[in-house]
Amino acid sequence: MPETAVIGAQWGDEAKGKIVHFLAREADLAVRFNGGPNAGHTVQDARGTIQLHLVPAGALQPGCQGVIAHGVAVDPRVLEQELDSILSQGRPCPVLYLSHRAPLILPHHRLVEELEGTAERIGTTRRGVGPAYQERVARRGLRVGDLAQPEAVLERLRELRLALEKGYGRAGFDPEALCQELSDFYRRWQERIVDTRALVAGALAQGRSVVFEGAQGTLLDLDLGTYPYVTSSTTTVHGIGWGVGVRLSGSPRVVGVAKAYTTRVGEGPFPTEDPGAGGELLRARGREYGTTTGRPRRCGWLDLVALRYAQEVNQFTELAVTKLDVLSGLEEIPVCTAYELSGRRVEDFPGRVSELAAARPLYEPLPGWNEDIRPARTWEELPENARRYLLFIEEQLGVPVTLIGVGPGEEELIVRR
Repeated sequence: MPETAVIGAQWGDEAKGKIVHFLAREADLAVRFNGGPNAGHTVQDARGTIQLHLVPAGALQPGCQGVIAHGVAVDPRVLEQELDSILSQGRPCPVLYLSHRAPLILPHHRLVEELEGTAERIGTTRRGVGPAYQERVARRGLRVGDLAQPEAVLERLRELRLALEKGYGRAGFDPEALCQELSDFYRRWQERIVDTRALVAGALAQGRSVVFEGAQGTLLDLDLGTYPYVTSSTTTVHGIGWGVGVRLSGSPRVVGVAKAYTTRVGEGPFPTEDPGAGGELLRARGREYGTTTGRPRRCGWLDLVALRYAQEVNQFTELAVTKLDVLSGLEEIPVCTAYELSGRRVEDFPGRVSELAAARPLYEPLPGWNEDIRPARTWEELPENARRYLLFIEEQLGVPVTLIGVGPGEEELIVRR
């Protein structure tokens, strides 16, 4: 299919970078459509391990060009540091196109996030993404294309400085110095700053293969996630129209990515969280620490109520289940199939965060396996109980599991036909 969307099915951190990097082997474009440097997509291949925040993971593949669409909040400093990291590994410099409509993250956005205590209240990454989106909605933010007019940029920065000093007593930047830095950035990038909507629409019209790379996960969607403990953008498949400005065909390939268990970073309800030995085991085996922040992730068991909700929202055509190897060695694996809420059994994901916080998971225990599955490369090489675990997920969601992560490496992946 020319159109493939890769969407996180949980609270982010599902190893979307690994899946996008694999699928982009045969793609012409890899398009990031939401989020910003608060994303952390890890790629581990023959050249080493690299963590990406703005560059699409698919753009590391030869022949696949990267697109950072207008739904992405762009921090120029982070973008250039990321490219330096790519080059320092001996990788070819990816071909990237940057939307002239993309909002800019500037130094004062991180300051505002710190002063308003957003990170403490809901667990943000302190990358300034939320304040940048706020300015965008208020129609007073700067966009990448604005940098073509440095005089207007300087005037706007001076206005911003005055407003920040009045509101917070601090500004966090010097207008003249920042304007020069942004002008230099624009000069280096101007040939790659384009109308990405038209670029992607043209590629689709020509039948070229495009992978759309989502950041964060369905349960962190600004509107459909566990509000207010969510991110600042549309993280579902619907974010492609919002963040790229194109309409997918009537039958796109939509790959939902889910870990074989569940994790969450930051505050908010998490029904299947295991604060005891089970959660500690998952964290240690899965190396569950935030790519962007380094914070330990909260860990727990697979939540099929939440996954069914993600399926309803996104209409996945298939699933990629990652980190299955982390479960090896467990005698029994609890899987949440329903919640108990106010004395009732419920199988639908609650729409109110207060109800989700009160929900108690109802588990169905599944038999585990002892074998090391990291060497497995085919469905048949998986232990019988590992296959049963995946088939149970398929049965519950009504969606085939086609990609199975059995380790962090690029080749540690089973493609199930």
